[in-house]
Amino acid sequence: MRAVSRLTPSLFALAFFSACVPTDDASTSAPKEQPRPPEGPAAQPTPAAPTPPPPSAMPIAPIPLPSGTRLDPNRPMPSANPFALADAAPRRPDGGAATRRLSIADQRRLDPAVREGARIEPRPGAQPPPPQDEPPPPPTPVVAAPAPTPSLAKPAADAKPAGPPDAPITAVYYDTFDRAELGAEWSATSPEWKVVGGRLCGRNAHNHPVWLNRKLPVNARIEFDAVSSSADGDLKVEIWGDGKSFAKGTSYTDATSYLAIFGGWKNQFHVLARIDEHAQGRPEVKVQPNGDYKARPVVANTIYHFKVERSDGKTLRWFIDDIEIIAFTDPAPLKGEGHEHLGFNDWEVQVCFDNLQISALPGA
Repeated sequence: MRAVSRLTPSLFALAFFSACVPTDDASTSAPKEQPRPPEGPAAQPTPAAPTPPPPSAMPIAPIPLPSGTRLDPNRPMPSANPFALADAAPRRPDGGAATRRLSIADQRRLDPAVREGARIEPRPGAQPPPPQDEPPPPPTPVVAAPAPTPSLAKPAADAKPAGPPDAPITAVYYDTFDRAELGAEWSATSPEWKVVGGRLCGRNAHNHPVWLNRKLPVNARIEFDAVSSSADGDLKVEIWGDGKSFAKGTSYTDATSYLAIFGGWKNQFHVLARIDEHAQGRPEVKVQPNGDYKARPVVANTIYHFKVERSDGKTLRWFIDDIEIIAFTDPAPLKGEGHEHLGFNDWEVQVCFDNLQISALPGA
């Protein structure tokens, strides 16, 4: 009996410790047996679970807009996305959700699917937007008229200054040759000079010019149009001559003027000569068909605009179609008595002149 009483506490302690020790510890127990899949033709392999994509590759689902919720146009938007507001709708005094009003600008930011179901209400006191009419068609472009060929425009019939046939030119002198005869202001040294079709024309004059009786000032700008009917060119004008001279022989070596010859010697040279057009060292340009503009030959039946001017009493500048051909400074300038007239000249080809304009320049 005493022995049983001694074992009773030991048995209670052993039972207590046995209850505290786990019976299915993962570190000590064997793995549980997995159930076998069913065998037979009906057995199907279990598909593996899909691997979720990384967060950056997951599509962004649109945030649904709660029914009845509208954006508040009076509230500043922190971003261009109208759904980024995500604030609750204001409450009415009766506890219901107040209707939000959507401005036109906010409407354009909404997704089209959301915009179709949204009700747009104007702001209190706002004026309704004006009707959007279709823009008017663009105006029909105006096509500018083509520019006229560079030439002196013919002045009015009464623009020619009145005065004696040999009066000095003190302002601007015009002659457009719109008449049948040369008139008292011109003196021809050959019968070959005639007015034809409103132009002064000559042929086979052989250096017998037609002279303007009006007197040139010392400084002047002389402009006119000229045309040759031949590929030989030979357009010639005399400036600051005596108003009566002509060639006494075959070669014109006894002139009284400066001679500007465009396409002389059968279109070989452009020459600005003094007294003797054959003189050694004369200012000239050798004609080159493929050269620059001032060296090009005269083209038959082409109108050229001549301009010769002297503004300092000694330097002549000669232009064709506003391109300077030759500039020449004369140490002994031709001026004064015996050097006050202009003349048109020719050798054999038919040439015509028109739209003469002489402008007096200051200085003497």
